[in-house]
This record gives sequence, structure tokens and C-alpha cells, in this order.
Amino acid sequence: MRSRMLIFLMMILTSGFSYAQSGDLTIDLNGTSSITFCKDSLQFGAMVKVEGDSIYDGLKISIANYNVGAESLKSENLSSSLSQTWLTTTGTLELRGAATAQEYQDAIENIWYYNLTPVPDTTTRQIAISLIDADFLPETGHFYRYYEQDLITWTAARDSAALKNYRGLQGYLATILSEEENKFIGLKTKGVGWIGASDAAQEGKWKWVTGPEAGTLFWTGTSDGGYKEPGAYAPWGNGEPNNVLKPNGDDEDYAHVTQDPDQPAYSWNDLSNTGDIYYDTNPNYYLPRGYLVEYGGMSSDPVLQLSTAFDIKIRKVIFGATADQTICRYDSVQLNQQAFKGDYNWSPVEGVSDVSSSMPYASPFDSTLYKALVNYDGCIDSATYQVNVIPVYTTNISIDSTQCSGYNLTVNYEGDATADADFSWYFADTLYTGGKGLTDLNIQLGFQQTNQRNLGLQISENGCQSKLSWTPIRVIPNLEITADVTEGCMPLTVNFTAQTTEDIDTYTWEFGDGLGLSTPDPTIQYTYSYAGTYDVTLTVLSTDGCTNSGTMEDYITVHPIRTVYTDIDPKFCYPHEFDVNYIGSGTDKDSYYWDLSDLDAEEIVYDPGTMLGPVRISLKNKPQATIGLQVISEFGCESAKKEFTVKRQPWFELTADALGGCSPFTATLSAAVSDPIDQLQYTWDTGLNTENGQQVSEEYSEQGAQYQVSAIGISSLTGCADTVLMDDLIEVYSDPVAEFVVDKSDKTISDPVFQFTNQTTGGVSYEWDFGDGQTSTLENPENRYQDFGWFTVYLLAESEFGCTDTVSHQVLVAPDDLFAPNALNPNSVNPDNRVFLLANEAVKADGYQMLIYNRWGEQVFETTDVTVGWDGKMKNGNYAPAGTYIWILSFLDILDKPHKQQGTVTLVF
Repeated sequence: MRSRMLIFLMMILTSGFSYAQSGDLTIDLNGTSSITFCKDSLQFGAMVKVEGDSIYDGLKISIANYNVGAESLKSENLSSSLSQTWLTTTGTLELRGAATAQEYQDAIENIWYYNLTPVPDTTTRQIAISLIDADFLPETGHFYRYYEQDLITWTAARDSAALKNYRGLQGYLATILSEEENKFIGLKTKGVGWIGASDAAQEGKWKWVTGPEAGTLFWTGTSDGGYKEPGAYAPWGNGEPNNVLKPNGDDEDYAHVTQDPDQPAYSWNDLSNTGDIYYDTNPNYYLPRGYLVEYGGMSSDPVLQLSTAFDIKIRKVIFGATADQTICRYDSVQLNQQAFKGDYNWSPVEGVSDVSSSMPYASPFDSTLYKALVNYDGCIDSATYQVNVIPVYTTNISIDSTQCSGYNLTVNYEGDATADADFSWYFADTLYTGGKGLTDLNIQLGFQQTNQRNLGLQISENGCQSKLSWTPIRVIPNLEITADVTEGCMPLTVNFTAQTTEDIDTYTWEFGDGLGLSTPDPTIQYTYSYAGTYDVTLTVLSTDGCTNSGTMEDYITVHPIRTVYTDIDPKFCYPHEFDVNYIGSGTDKDSYYWDLSDLDAEEIVYDPGTMLGPVRISLKNKPQATIGLQVISEFGCESAKKEFTVKRQPWFELTADALGGCSPFTATLSAAVSDPIDQLQYTWDTGLNTENGQQVSEEYSEQGAQYQVSAIGISSLTGCADTVLMDDLIEVYSDPVAEFVVDKSDKTISDPVFQFTNQTTGGVSYEWDFGDGQTSTLENPENRYQDFGWFTVYLLAESEFGCTDTVSHQVLVAPDDLFAPNALNPNSVNPDNRVFLLANEAVKADGYQMLIYNRWGEQVFETTDVTVGWDGKMKNGNYAPAGTYIWILSFLDILDKPHKQQGTVTLVF
């Protein structure tokens, strides 16, 4: 920790000062270290002595903890060789001039301290006296200077500070350890620049790296979660230190006192070594403008005596307003009316709430002068306070309270007030009358009826009022009966009130319905069995034994409430359209409010408005609905709204995907609910079977039969059921009977035309298939066959309903004898002429034989293979001689009919 240094030896090191070579300069206290300020100004006197033969430029007298604009310093009777300047922004008085030490001491003895505020701050002031070339802080005993140099880096500032000294004291970048030191630097210098703190060695570990505190850790972390070390001082600005990374890669490792007006005054921020040179804004509060150098505290420093300091204790005695005050007797007033410091003693003590309080209350009976004597740490002062008291008069009156009064009463005043006093008479908490000298009063007791009559009097004179005093008056009670309602609908609740001007012991009520009560403000209910008019009687007995009674004839009228009923049976399931009828006690003079809001517009067939009805509805869109009804009688009596739920029979329809078909055909039967809400379960009678489900299928096969289809629908929402018949019958159409005959069942290939005669019954269209790829739609067609063989002829007959029947018969196209060629030439260019072949598709392979004979009857060729013909060669493989040859052919045709043919063929080459 650094300690205060108040004694320094003169070191002749600073240029700009003139001094004598033969003597040393000293500045020291002349005994005491403090003086007390009691009034508006204070002379320093012989507080300081300045000794030595040296002649120098000047001294600086500073208020270290200066309140700007609230105080000042000035030297009176100043020597002609000296001049003075008061710096209002820093709280510094500068004395300049080449003068002797004695002349400077004389100037200091004649300095006056002025406090410019009516109620000064009582913080002790520190007065520092030093040479004019540096700022001296008594708290630290150190000197301070600010050096301006734009854009100087922190490291350059550190090195430059280390090269500086003040009269032999080593310089270093300032290390700020307290709020007082920080504020002093801010006031006495420009308060902005580099200081000796850095976390360059270890990020987030902020240490003092200059001066006697070098190596001291005072802060850890950034603004986000950072903290001061115990006992340390670190007035970082808002959001600082934040270690912002710069475009060149540097982070912020050096401390700087900011001048940003958006930050607290004299707060710190962290900057890179070059400051924020990358952000060209105007003004840029984060560009380096200089550095703060501190002198003192280093182990190598010499001991100087070039400065001193003493305290001014602010102990001025303050009083509040001392103007005369006037009060009414029995009131009180506060003396001084503002709390100040000091030991108070008030006199006289009578009527004072606390004689040692700074602002006690006084309650004098008569006018009194009060004096306050105050001692505030040796500052003594006094003040007087005059309190004038105005007397208050009595309010005695004469009233005979033993008699029951009528409704007029005369009252006389019997107090000590003069005829000039103002009288205010009150009755029943209300000003009745008033005026100057109004000592006699005739009062009408019916004024402002209340439960208790009281007469009040208040007297005022010269602005002071007596207390308002009250006297009770005893009278025969008057009586008035009121009710909050006298006519209404049953059950009618009536709150009765008995209005009387006196206190009542007993109340006796009769309400005309056989009931009675004894409360002052009873409540009676005329129930459903009490329609009609009623007399009301009340008898009261006051506390003084007087009674009063009255009857209000036909005072209460009770009207009945209409019953609300309809003919809706909640157990009944209604058809799709029906009427709702009112069957209650109402008449056609009453109004009926049907609530049909649960119905859609298309479901309201007839709305009677406010008439009796009936309402006609058709529940098209839902299986059930709620109908509300309220009846308001011709007297305005409203029934409760009742709701009636009506259920409708299921509303659905039946359809079939086909109403008729050919036997057998399957019909898909579907049920569809007619509204979007109801949920139905269905049981079908298909005409053949019973089925369940929304959609069922049934197969019908009896030709010519008709069937009636129906279904029972049961609502799962209402439980209602209904049976619906399908509009059309299901019909099974009869099939046609197909038949035809042919003119001949078999024909040869030489005459292959067949004539077909249609003998179908019930057909309207026909399709023929002749078995050879040919078709026809004629009723009686014919067909020519191109090939021989058996052919199956099909007839498809279709009725007018699309029903069909088929029938088939076979016809035969038989082959004739084979046509044989009469010559062959093995050397022909036509391959068909090179072989003698007797076979076609009508010849079966089985039983086939072809023989060739010459003219002499010799067999030259034989084959049983229908695919092999005679190529003109003999059995030995040589060609037979040209000539005529006999062939004999045996075969079975495709109808297994045997054939035998013979003929001749000529072999040529």
C-alpha cells in the first residue's frame, strides 16, 4: 500500500523555475493540520509556512475533493509582485510571480475559503499546497502530470513515462488505487489517457505493471463474469473490459481512462497497444490522445518537502425560516421545520415536544417567543421563533333533554363568545344555518332525518374555530315505510325499510301474508302461492317509550309466472315434419319467445314469432334438436327458459345398383341417411334373406320373379327406428331359348353352301359363329365353306334385357375324289412337276397306299407315306423309260371313309 507523503525535500530538476543557488525551499504546516468553517467564509491564516531564499514561479493551492461551482478560494491584499488565477473547473488557485518565500507565505495567510451554497456539503475538504508545475494529491502524497500526444501507443507511453522525473522523483504510468485518486486525476488533468495496467502477460489477469505497485493483480476476467480482487479498485466502464479483437489480430491488453460521454466519468476501458485506430469515427473517443504520469512512491525517490496539506472541517450552523407563526389555541406548530446537524437546546421548555430536537413541535397556550441555541462541533449560533396564539371560545347551549320534543325546538347559546364571533349550527351532520352573533336558534327537527338527532355548534373568530360540540335531542319518532319494489313477479323479494328520526327499540311488521318480523329493515319473499295485493303494517317503539304505527294498504302487488310446457313427448320419435304446440298457463296476451337457434333456416317451416304457436319444423339436417321457450306475461313476468328435445324418425333412402338382371344376377343394395349427422344401423329384407349393414348384396336367380326390398334403420343417436320400402321392385328377367336348323347336315366340297334357319324364342339379336372364322348377325344366314371337315356352328341369342342363350350344331364338308396330274417331268424347272404326288389335307396318313405300274403290269413304285410322291425312278434307283404308267391309290379321308382310285400318268424327259 502507498502511504501519504506530506514532507518533501527540494530537488532542483525542473526547467522553467528560477531559484537561488545558496538556499533550499520548504513548504510545511505551521503546527495544526485542520481548521473549522462556521460561517460563509474562512481565512487560512498562519496554517502554512514557506521558507527559503529561492525565488520561483508560483504555487498551486487546490481543493483536492472539490465540488464544482459550490466553493472557491481567493487571496486578499496580494503583493504587487504576485498574481492569482482561480480555476473553477479544477478547484485550483494559482499564485504566480517571481517573489520571496515570505511574500508567498503572506499571500497564503490571506487566502479565504468561500462556500457558495446555503446548505453546504459537510464533507471535510482537503487543501493541498504545492509548486505550480505539478498536481499534488494529499491522500497519496504523489504528484501527477498529463502529457498530450496523439496516437501514442501504450508501450511508447510506458517508456516515455519511465524517462521522466519530477525534482528527482521517478516517473511512471499512473497507478490508480482509489476513487479519490481517480476523481482527482479527472479534475486536475484532462482525465483521459493511458495508465499502467495490462493483461498482456496472461489474458484476463489485469495487473499494475508500472510504479511501486508493479505486479499487483487487481482484476480477473472480462466484463462477462469478471471480478475485482479483494480490496482492489477497478472502475471499468459499462461492458468493459471486453477484449475486442482488432482487424490486425491484436486483442485489447492495455488500460485507458475513457472520455466517452456515454460511459461513467473517469471510467476505464481496455484497448489494444495502438488504440482503436481502425474505427474512423468522429469524434473517436478511443483514439490515444496522451498518457498520465505519476511521481512518488519509488524506492529510489529522494525525500522532498515541496508540498503540504491541511483539512477544512465544514461545520456551519443552519436554521430554517424564522418568520413569526400564528396558530389557534390547542394547535401545534413545528419550529425550524428542517433537520440540521448540531446539538440543539430550546427555551422556554413549556409546550415544546423535545428541547434537544432540531425541529420540535410547540403547543403554547398563549403567544410565546422560542429560542434555539446550537453547537455544531464548536460552531455556535442561535435563532428565535415567535408563535402567536389566538384564543378559542366555548360552545355551551341549553336544551331540556328530559322532555320529548315536537318537531320545532328553540335553542339558546350560553358560552363566552362575543357578538363578533361567527356561529355555525349543525344538525344531523349537516350545516343547518350560521351567521355572526347567531346565539338563538329555532330548528325544525324534520330536517335531514337520521337514526339519531344531534345539534352541533362551532364558533370561529379571527380565523380560529372551536371544536365542533354535539348535544343529543330527544323527540317523538316520526315514521315512514318504504320498499325497494312494490310490484313484481312471483316469487317477489321485497326489502322493506323503516325510516324514523329516532332510535327504536322494537319493530313489529305485518306483511299481509300471515307472516310477521321484528327487524328494522326486513326482507320478505312472496312465493308462488301468494299472487295478489297485500297490506303492510309497521309499529315502532322508540327508546324513550314513544310509539308510532302505520298501514300501507294494497302496498304490494304480486303477479304470477306463466308455466312453460309443450306437447313434445321426449320418448316419441316424430315424423320428418311436425308441429310443436304450447300447452302451459299463458294466454294470447302474453309474449312467447321461441328459441329455434338449434334449427337451420330450411328446417323452420313456420315461426310464430312471439305468438302462442304452433311452430312447424322439419328436421332435414339432424336427427334431433332442442327447442327453447320463455313466456313473458303481459305484466312483464319472465318464466325461466325451458328447453324441449325432439327426436325425429330416421330419414334414409334405399337404392340398388341394378333393379333387374338376367338370372342369376347380384344386386348391391345401399342405404343412405338423408341428413349429415344421424348415425344408423340397418336390417334388410332383400325379398330372399335378412341382412345387416349399410350396404348388402343379394343374388337373384328365379327367372321372371319380382322381389320387394325394405330395411329397418335404427339411430344410434336417438334410438328411433323406421322401416323404408325401396321404391322399385327387383326383377329377374327370363333368358331366350336359342335353336336353329340347317338345310343339310353334310355336303361335299364341291357344293359347300349351308342354309341356317333360326328357331329361337325370346331373342331380339343374334350372333353366329360358323366354325371357319366366318360370323354373322343375320337372323337366318347362310355360309359357304372353303375347306372340308366337321364344323361346329354356334348361335348366341340375346333378349331385349340383354339375357343370352347359346346353341351349337355340326355340319360336314366332305371331300370329293382326288384330282390326279396326268404327267411328270423330273427335269422340269417347276418343282411341283418333278414329282407325282397324290395327297391333300383330306387324306389321312393311316391306310394310305400308292402303286405305280408300267404297261406290262410291272410294279415300279410303292409308298404308304402321304408325303412321298413318285419321282420317275424305279426300285433300282434308275429312271423309268418315258411312257405311260398306271397308278392305283387307296386311302381314308378325314371322315374315315375309304377311297380307291386309279388312272394313268405320262413320264416325259
